[in-house]
Amino acid sequence: MGKHKSLELNMLLNAIRGIMRIVFPLITFPYTSKILGVENLGRYNFSASVVSYFSLIAGLGIATYAVREGAKFRYNRVEFNSFAREMLSFNLVSTAVAYVLLFICCILSARLYSYADLILIISVNIVFTTIGMDWVYTIYEDYTYITIRSIVVQLISLILLFVFVRSREGLIAYTFVMLFSNAAPSLFNFLHIRKYCDPGLTSHIDWKKHTKPVMVLFATSIAMLIYGISDITVLGFFCGNYEVGIYSVAVKVYEMVKMLLASVIIAALPRLVTLLGQKLRAEFEQMAADIYKLLLSLTIPAIVGMIVLSREIVLFISDQSYLDAVIPLAILSLAHIGCMCGWFYSQCILVPMNQEGIVFKAAVVSALTNLVLNILLIPYFKEEAAAFTTFIAELIQFGICGYYGRRYIRIKGLLPLIVKIGLGCIPIVIVNYFITKMQLSIFVHIMAVVVLSVVIYVGIEIFLGNSAIKELALKLKGSLGKKINRSDYG
Repeated sequence: MGKHKSLELNMLLNAIRGIMRIVFPLITFPYTSKILGVENLGRYNFSASVVSYFSLIAGLGIATYAVREGAKFRYNRVEFNSFAREMLSFNLVSTAVAYVLLFICCILSARLYSYADLILIISVNIVFTTIGMDWVYTIYEDYTYITIRSIVVQLISLILLFVFVRSREGLIAYTFVMLFSNAAPSLFNFLHIRKYCDPGLTSHIDWKKHTKPVMVLFATSIAMLIYGISDITVLGFFCGNYEVGIYSVAVKVYEMVKMLLASVIIAALPRLVTLLGQKLRAEFEQMAADIYKLLLSLTIPAIVGMIVLSREIVLFISDQSYLDAVIPLAILSLAHIGCMCGWFYSQCILVPMNQEGIVFKAAVVSALTNLVLNILLIPYFKEEAAAFTTFIAELIQFGICGYYGRRYIRIKGLLPLIVKIGLGCIPIVIVNYFITKMQLSIFVHIMAVVVLSVVIYVGIEIFLGNSAIKELALKLKGSLGKKINRSDYG
């Protein structure tokens, strides 16, 4: 456990997991959107958005806090055991509180009570998330296990979906399948976790030490959740299931791409925390700068690609009845730049520097802005307003976190890098234009544009001297080569 795994290989494995989390919805979502219909899809997503608030209460800020603090003990099993038991016990208390509040809300609210069957099924995932202790695997960078686990669960979920969800009346069955796909990884985690620690409960929790930072991170998570899903909740209250169903298509694509891009940060975060813990500030700053440049090099072309393919993407994952989702998807695509860059400064810079208070303030400002704009605009502009308010909220989060984050790290050479990235993105628009003229099937159109654009973009970036893309390609090649050699010679 003491040996560092290749950071580039971790990024690749995490990216593979992200791709699988994209491929799975790309297979299932077109099927479910057509089988269940807009109304049922809206009903499910509204219920899931409600449960998300209580999942947040159950999780508090424990996962983020545990990664930051637990990374300090990753080489000492005795100390890590003690820390892990404190975190699990803490988390179970918050989970119990979350369930009590959820039951009270469902009883008191007539609106929520009408969704009680779906809400209660989806909520089972809350307790599984707690006992899954996914943060342990993040600390030890066990992305090989996480990737294999995710693929196995997704394949089983796919089979269950096609077997049990076959008509408009299959909403409950669909809800159980989605519960399995979310809860099963946590169950596997709990069974596998003894490789790193001995899970258990303890009454000896240092409440004074843990509560303040956890609650700050929790408050931050609440604020982030408000501008993350309040649009769906407000749509559900002010409009209806149809609008939620339409918007859910755009959000599904937005979230899938965000998960893939976030793999860069998630894989690197434990290493950054470890470098700070070892007081290797220069190495920390260099790694952070490299990650940010890579993030920009991946995010900007992804945005361009999503915008030019927005209509084809909507048609591929649904059908003609969801075409109103094209404009919201294009708007949400732009939100990726604020989301990813803001997340970099908050999670890779400010939180490791123990400046979660700044992240909290940024999240509150973003959340309040988003909520107010949602209430003002959604009744008139519906799903398009929901997408626009998310875009504004992400930009505000990035602006505040970036302003304070630059006090701790200065990243040089960004303007020349952005110019190179911009030049590399031009062919994406051109490729899509000519592919559109060929009138291919939707799937072939999307694949042709993606494959050709990636090849051309990478080639242009290497030619122009984009070190982030060039170094990633070289290091991934080297890491994979070493892994293959170790496999061959055991």
